[in-house]
Amino acid sequence: MERAEELFEKIKSEGKSAIKEFILTRKAEELFLDFKRSANNGDGESLDVHDRNNLQKAISGFGNSEGGIIVWGVDCSRDFDGSDVAKAEHPITNVKRFVSWLNGAISGCTIPPHTGVQNHFLEIGDKSKGFVVTYIPKSENTPHQEIKSRRYYIRAGSSFMPTPHDVLSGMFGKRPQPKVRKNFNVFPLMTNNPEGSIIIPIGFHFFNDGPGVALDLFVSLHFLSIPGPNCKISHEKRHPDFRDYGSYD
Repeated sequence: MERAEELFEKIKSEGKSAIKEFILTRKAEELFLDFKRSANNGDGESLDVHDRNNLQKAISGFGNSEGGIIVWGVDCSRDFDGSDVAKAEHPITNVKRFVSWLNGAISGCTIPPHTGVQNHFLEIGDKSKGFVVTYIPKSENTPHQEIKSRRYYIRAGSSFMPTPHDVLSGMFGKRPQPKVRKNFNVFPLMTNNPEGSIIIPIGFHFFNDGPGVALDLFVSLHFLSIPGPNCKISHEKRHPDFRDYGSYD
């Protein structure tokens, strides 16, 4: 079981005691764990824009990394050692409604949508207030772009960091690729040769129009026939870095 899923299952099984433990031990935010206090404690007509923005960034960041969870309803602030730790409860007013808002927002948070996100609520007191845990597993459909800012995020330490395109390309195996095209030229006949022969030069050219470097290019030529017994085929190597192998039987 991965760390993010382990944390999610711990909260689901232990309930409010797990939340209290985070606060009593001043649990620090880390690679797989993020605490969020709702901007209006869920007391509104729809999901607050700040909560939506936090959800979008988390889905992109956790989904593009190793996964993680958000615990909604816990205030997190800077501790004496500089780390962000859980310090106080700020329960969501109506947890079931808050979960429905989160569920409705998920598909519109990133491009492409992350289909593995789950929300779980913990009711306390009068059975309406409580906490919500959002589980965002590592995605198989990466990378995910956050819709509002059109940025890609990854989880770094306890923060979501915008990721440069070249870093993102390297992470997901989508490095810039070459785009090689080929061409050939038939040059004018060469007749002023000492042996009185006629030479028909043919040149091959390769161009790379792509952003990536093209390595280990090769060309293979096969001649089906020659015009007659007094004709021959040969080649001239123009660059010392090119190796050639030929058979002219």
